[in-house]
Amino acid sequence: MEDFQSRKRPRSLSPAPGASSVNKKYPFPTGQEFAEQLKHPRHRNHALNELMRLTAAYELSFALDGEEALKALVDIFFDSLGWEGDRPSGSAANPILSAENAWTNHATTENKKWASFCTAQLAKGKLGNETLKILESVLLILRNLSFVAANHRLMAYSPDVLTVLVGALYETTSNNVGTSDDTAVNNNLAAIATHAMHALVNLTHYLDVTGQKLLCDKLFLVEGTSEDAPLIPDGSSFGQVADGRFGFGSILLAKRLDTKDDFVSDMSTKMILDITGPYLFSVWSVFPAVNKVFTDAMSPRSLLLMAEEFLQEFLVHTRTSVLAHLDDQGKPVPDARSIMINIPSAILERLVDLLYIPRLVWESLEYVDPTICTVTRVNTLRLLLGYDATVDTDVRDRALDVLVPLMELDSPHMADRLLADKKQRVRNRLFDALIPILTTRAGRTEAPNLAVSMLKELSKGKLTRLASIYTRERLVALAASEPKIAHLALNFYMPHEI
Repeated sequence: MEDFQSRKRPRSLSPAPGASSVNKKYPFPTGQEFAEQLKHPRHRNHALNELMRLTAAYELSFALDGEEALKALVDIFFDSLGWEGDRPSGSAANPILSAENAWTNHATTENKKWASFCTAQLAKGKLGNETLKILESVLLILRNLSFVAANHRLMAYSPDVLTVLVGALYETTSNNVGTSDDTAVNNNLAAIATHAMHALVNLTHYLDVTGQKLLCDKLFLVEGTSEDAPLIPDGSSFGQVADGRFGFGSILLAKRLDTKDDFVSDMSTKMILDITGPYLFSVWSVFPAVNKVFTDAMSPRSLLLMAEEFLQEFLVHTRTSVLAHLDDQGKPVPDARSIMINIPSAILERLVDLLYIPRLVWESLEYVDPTICTVTRVNTLRLLLGYDATVDTDVRDRALDVLVPLMELDSPHMADRLLADKKQRVRNRLFDALIPILTTRAGRTEAPNLAVSMLKELSKGKLTRLASIYTRERLVALAASEPKIAHLALNFYMPHEI
């Protein structure tokens, strides 16, 4: 089976042409034809290879013309994994949508059972190599499809697709996962989870924790109004009030609802769950899976990079309104801001650790074993070249991209959580990682400015004076050559009596 994992394209920032116009220019098989081939055991591998070839091509954008192929891919994933019974994305009784427990508890019992099942099935030695290759192919195709903007609604609004992506994140990330071959290379770890996280990053814009976007589309979006109209799954359930059957009631709903808002107002919880329930439960199940990725000490570097980017993209789409409340009172469903400010301390500690990870040594996230690789990149002389030569700048810079807006989202409470550890002592290793970034020349040019912004936010915390005692000498030494560091030291961290 062909491997297109190394072929990576940047995400499409502008909407791609509709499926009909693309398919007219490039004579692709229709989604129905692909679905029939995927359902046939003898033609399944050929169809998977063909889809990987088409979706990985640089010269064209493969836009789906319907949901038939997606349904067939989802069926292959469930069948290969051995799931029996109803899909976890179905409606559930008594769901729990709480911002405080969003990262640790599942919204429904079905989602919890699905997470436990995927954890057990994707463990080492549970599935054969052929089955794992099929699962990896399905996730790779879904990842490639998520690069095309025309496929976003079709994929993100499908609860089954989100369920597959979430389940793949529970792949065990220890050595040689899922195989009995002890000579597997570490770089191949967690390929299924990495593809799933990459697809979620591309679909972040449509992962609405309140269901506002889908609610508006369900009520007012009519399928097939034009060739450029976005494709949606189960189009018959959309446009429920667009035909004017409710008269002025439709106009009243249109005035109350706005897809740009991240909260639902003047709508009952029952109505929201009746219309968007399966989608909403699938979106909320993403957060416990992301929590698992960060708290797993064996998560590989590629998966952690995607997890950091997911948090960054989610923060971009999170409103930072000063009028937002920390609690869930008056909200039918908690918004994205409420979820992000309740991020677990375990994730915060992991992000702090990622601010200083050495690169290509025994304690790094990506160790190249010289007994397996003919050409090794491990060089002991790198340990003598200083901070810029040894730090993993990609992991560090993405951690900064998450921590800075997260602290601004909930200032100064987030600063207090980062400054103190579980025993309410100053987190010295946080400053040990931040001080060298102030003068770094490796990585992105924005890194020193982000470090300054983070130190400014930390200065609002309750333990700032104790932190200034720990960092004073190093800041004074750096302030002699850097004006911005002098300004930071004098105005934020130096005691006022000096």
